[in-house]
Amino acid sequence: MQKNIFLMIATLLCSMQLQAGDVMPQAFTSVMNGSAHYGKETIDQIVINGKAELDGTTVTTRLQVSGTLDAKDAHIKAMDIHGKTSLNGCVVDTMEIHGKTSLDRCSIGSMEVYGKADLSDCSISKKSTITGFLVAGSSKFLEELTVASDRIVFSSCSLSSLRVIETKGFKNTQVVELKDNTTVNGSIIFERGNGEVILGSNCTITGNIVGGKLRKSA
Repeated sequence: MQKNIFLMIATLLCSMQLQAGDVMPQAFTSVMNGSAHYGKETIDQIVINGKAELDGTTVTTRLQVSGTLDAKDAHIKAMDIHGKTSLNGCVVDTMEIHGKTSLDRCSIGSMEVYGKADLSDCSISKKSTITGFLVAGSSKFLEELTVASDRIVFSSCSLSSLRVIETKGFKNTQVVELKDNTTVNGSIIFERGNGEVILGSNCTITGNIVGGKLRKSA
């Protein structure tokens, strides 16, 4: 009987604490000021103010870097990078990068890139936005890609659809170049209405070109 009363009191106290607004423990954050290197380990959150290197690292919540990032074979839930970024063989759910970006053999959920982006042998599974010059090779974009740039180049790529938006201060023709068997399984839309698609050999567009004209490459 006494044991049952004790359990009832303990349960009541727990309930009162939750009602008082107790916060569940949050993910542990590792903060580094200066260069940092992480190997094959699992970390909840990382904040790095300086050069960052990851090799086989798993970040279960968020990676934040103010500086350059060089990552290989890493698995990252979300990342926010301000600086030059190079990813090789990485898996990332969501990313926001401000700076020149190079992705090689990466699997990405959604991404926002502000700066020049070079992609090779990558898969992007959700809607994404790139503000800056884009060159993509042997890559797949499974949902709509939005790009703000005066020139965009795809080689041996597959796209769901492409939306080209206005680039601040640029008034000339925005050019999308499709090369080497690139396929667009939808439409290419130029929002400013001053676009051109250069269609290379064995490239196809199953949708329409809206706000632009088509020119076949020589």
